[in-house]
Amino acid sequence: MFALYTSTISAHQLPLARELAVRLGAENFRYVYETEPAGGNQETREREPWIVRADESGAEELLESCEVLLAGGLRPTDLFERRVARGLKTLYQTERWFKPIWISGRLFAPGSLRLLHPGYRRMARRFARLMEKPSFQVLPIGPWAERDMKEVFRRFHAGAEFARALIPWGYFVAPGAGVPRRVPAEGGLKVLWVGRLLKLKRVDTLIDAVAKLRAGGDGSVSLTVVGDGPEKAALVRRAARRCGAAVKFSPGVGIGEVRELMRRHDILVFSSNALDGWGAVVSEALEEGMPVFGTSETGASAALLPESRRFRCGDVTALARLIAGAKGMAPTPMPSDFTAAGAAERLLAVVERMKGEMR
Repeated sequence: MFALYTSTISAHQLPLARELAVRLGAENFRYVYETEPAGGNQETREREPWIVRADESGAEELLESCEVLLAGGLRPTDLFERRVARGLKTLYQTERWFKPIWISGRLFAPGSLRLLHPGYRRMARRFARLMEKPSFQVLPIGPWAERDMKEVFRRFHAGAEFARALIPWGYFVAPGAGVPRRVPAEGGLKVLWVGRLLKLKRVDTLIDAVAKLRAGGDGSVSLTVVGDGPEKAALVRRAARRCGAAVKFSPGVGIGEVRELMRRHDILVFSSNALDGWGAVVSEALEEGMPVFGTSETGASAALLPESRRFRCGDVTALARLIAGAKGMAPTPMPSDFTAAGAAERLLAVVERMKGEMR
């Protein structure tokens, strides 16, 4: 039995779960989650009976004894240690442990300072011991997460470098590898941003880049911002003051509507700072055949975008330069390993390799 264990039913995890259920057979796969997502997800559970809650009968024993456990969004250290002691294959997918510490929108301190907290330090030491075991595999979500996990190992093994492979991981789209099927946008360049309107998302950078282009004589650039959040009112005021009607705001919508919006825009910009560990909207836009520009500090951008399509977070000039050259740009290709099908194939290969290492 193979179990995927997460905190809630997640649209970021379902494509991989569905691919595993097909490849392994529904009778050999379970998606175990802790709490219901907002609004519940009964329809999904009824259609896909391999989805079970962690408090249902037999779920706890399943997590303890299944042949392979992949845990994401959780750090059940006690469970990991019990499984590894029994020689059961245990995989841990993780975003950054040491996200930089920001205060009032400014970089305050490196995230590794979290190790000064006794509880965090104890947990890190236990994970460093787990990482030595052939039955335990880390799947870092983005290159910064990989760096953090190697740092955990070095800290508690007297500076030793981690010798085993860490398998680059992410959040995966379905059904396939970025087949362009967008409706070409008419008129000027149409830029799209989608997400929760939080400070860490740095939408202000994008608004300022559009303002810079328009001030420089490019009045054809427009921006659509899709989402809600505590920064929305301030961003609406900023956009009205600097860009006028060139920036439109839309409430958050479902993923189906987001995909339709992607097909009606020319490019997507992902502007977050390093506190945003991955950025699933990048994966979704690539699958829609969109050119994407993203910040170098985030996982999805670093893993999925070429360097020529990345910019330093907060760098208005660099972002404006990228947008200015975007009209008619070819789609950003989706790496096949970061589709649900590619990830499932890669994951099952990792499990087979672990079997060999454990013999």
